[in-house]
Parts: sequence; structure tokens; C-alpha cells
Amino acid sequence: MQMVLLGIVSKSHHLEGVELRWNEILGYMSSSPGKMKSLELVNLPRLKSFCSGNHTFEFPCLEEVIVRGCPEMEIFCKGNLNSPLLRSVEYGRDKGLWSGDINSTVQHLHSTKVWYQGIGYFVLSEFSKSIEIWNKKSLDFKNRKVLEVEECNSLKYIFSVSMALELVQLTYLKVKNCPMVEYIVKKGTEKTTIDTLLLPRLCRIKLKSCSELTSFVWEVLLCNVHLWKELM
Repeated sequence: MQMVLLGIVSKSHHLEGVELRWNEILGYMSSSPGKMKSLELVNLPRLKSFCSGNHTFEFPCLEEVIVRGCPEMEIFCKGNLNSPLLRSVEYGRDKGLWSGDINSTVQHLHSTKVWYQGIGYFVLSEFSKSIEIWNKKSLDFKNRKVLEVEECNSLKYIFSVSMALELVQLTYLKVKNCPMVEYIVKKGTEKTTIDTLLLPRLCRIKLKSCSELTSFVWEVLLCNVHLWKELM
């Protein structure tokens, strides 16, 4: 039997491109699911599950599942899944876990916040699990390279100075439809000087529909960035 590998990787950090292929992928799977031996889901920050419907999947040859950079993934599928050869879900380099079945494994990885470790692309929205993590500051954000903040109606600022000082790898920031945001970086009680340099690698910013935004930063200096501003 020919080995089949199904890989879904978002290199542009946008799920829209993957969604365009999704019907083709599901069409292929429904016609010959028994041939698939490996499934890879990588850098899909909005993905909540492999399938949202209550469908049954038969994967008799599936031996490998790799899931990385999918912080919102809570469950693999709601329906029944038969994968008798699968014994591990790989979530990092040489790191795997098995809790008896793929749904239990994915749920365990989600509850222990394993999905968030080491990912460079982060999406915040009003009701996402990510916004809870962000507000609690319970993770190390030093490796974050891309941050998108969308539909967060309660946020008044994105970063404190102390948070911005940690984001030394951040290169792209997008803030969209956040009507209460007044500052991107808000100064608190932190001591900073005129020479303080924040977000040293930030080179692209996109702001859209942030009607209360008064300034990007308050009383501290940023690196020299190219500001792409779209206010509607």
C-alpha cells in the first residue's frame, strides 16, 4: 500500500490559505482515508479541532500525528475515531504523548498549555484561550515573532513596558477591531530612561478599526519601525 502523508502547514501565519484547501483535503480523505499514515498540523493558531462535526473517521494505517503551533486546539474531533496503529501525538522535537486515544491526548496537551511552548505566532481574540494566558502572563513570551490581536473589546492597551521589554523577537504586530485600546504600549511604574529601546526587531505594524487609540507608546522609545496604519 502506498504511504500517504497529509501535512497542513501555515507558512504565512494565516489560516485563510489553509481553509481554501480544506474541502480538497476532506474530499481526498473521504475517498481514500485508509491510505493515510501520517498527519501533520503545524502553525495553525486558530484551529480548534480537526473536524467540528460529529463524524466518524476510520484511519486503519495512521501511525503518526504531529501537532505544533496550534494553541487553540482543544479536541481532535467530536465523533468516533478509529486509529488502531497510532500510539503517540508528537508536539515538539522528539516529544510525544499518549493518553489512550487521540482525543484524550489532545485534551491533555491543551489543558497543560503544551501547545503554547516555543510558538512564534500568537493570536489573541476576545473569547480565545490565548487571551486568558496573555492576561495572566503565565507563559514566557520571549520567542513570539508575530502577534495578532483581534476583536478584543475590553483591552485598553496591548503591552505594559515590562512585557514589551521581553518581546525582543517580535517582528510583526497587528491590532484589529479593538475599540477600547488607547495605547499599544502603556507605561506603568517601571523605571525607564530616554535610551530605553523596546521591540528592537519590530518592522511592521498594522492597526485597523481602533477608534480610541491615542498614541502608540507613552513616554518610552521604540525602535525605528515602518508603520502601516489602516484606521477605518
